[in-house]
Amino acid sequence: MIGIPDSIVYFVCILTGIFYAGYSYTKNKSKPNLVDFCIIVTTSFAFYTGLELVLNMLLNSSISLGQLKGSKLTILLGGSAVVWISVTCIIDTFRKTP
Repeated sequence: MIGIPDSIVYFVCILTGIFYAGYSYTKNKSKPNLVDFCIIVTTSFAFYTGLELVLNMLLNSSISLGQLKGSKLTILLGGSAVVWISVTCIIDTFRKTP
């Protein structure tokens, strides 16, 4: 629905991780934590995927859900939860950087 090519999404998500690594390095003057880097990159992917799911549920009335046709609200809430948790996780990871 959003129509962004996958390669651009991959690039932006990895760029978000690189931004975190630079932020962590300038704040600590030491190597950034690899686990936190992976958390940032992974949650960036989850954010995009959840956002795309929510937008598809809201804006695309012709979407075929098959057996899940009656579960549109549940799918919408699940996608919203993924977006919310992703944003919260990214913010918390940036905040906990000493």
